[in-house]
Amino acid sequence: MNILWARLIWQRTMDTTLTNELSALRELVSTLQGALQTTKSLTESLQVENKLLRQKLELFLKRYFGGTKNEGLDPKQLELWLAGLEAMIAPAPVAEKSAPARSTATAKAVRQPLPAHLATERVVLEPEEVKQQPAGWRKLGEEVTEELDWKPAQFIKRLYIRPKYANAERIVIAPLPARLIEKGLPGAALLAQVMISKYEDHLPLYRQEKIYDQRHGVKLSRQTVVP
Repeated sequence: MNILWARLIWQRTMDTTLTNELSALRELVSTLQGALQTTKSLTESLQVENKLLRQKLELFLKRYFGGTKNEGLDPKQLELWLAGLEAMIAPAPVAEKSAPARSTATAKAVRQPLPAHLATERVVLEPEEVKQQPAGWRKLGEEVTEELDWKPAQFIKRLYIRPKYANAERIVIAPLPARLIEKGLPGAALLAQVMISKYEDHLPLYRQEKIYDQRHGVKLSRQTVVP
């Protein structure tokens, strides 16, 4: 009788344990499903934001560069914008090459260091060879490229972190993503903000310089944002 009673107690204990574990698993599944739905919603929101930004840029280009209203616009500037937009819409991974020095009659503007108070966004770009086969590669260091970009009512500093790797045969590093101004400081969103403010909001560049300096503490020269 004692043995049967002990077995009954043990069976009930096991049933309670299994029930508790099953309940915990269900809660974990529910939490993971919620996190997945949140991630999906965030991804969709970013895609919509990206699409709206592209549409706004296209509308801006058609409105101000498509006709003969703005006769003072340099056609080379328009070609640069269009080429940059095409590269951003359908980027092709290519090896980074050193661009030849541009010949210019005017002196180049000295790039000032970015303010330390800016929010910093780090983007780590790993080489495809390392991502596909991590074993066998030894990290040598990394290159850091600064980009000054714009979020609504906020400047950000984006750092493209490109680790260098080496194996027995060669050294690899990921290429930089396509940019509207090659080796330039401003990002695409900042260029769009400056151009729309200039042509849509009728804010000349010198007034924008003053606004960015007084409101955001960023000294942005006209030579930096004009191709």
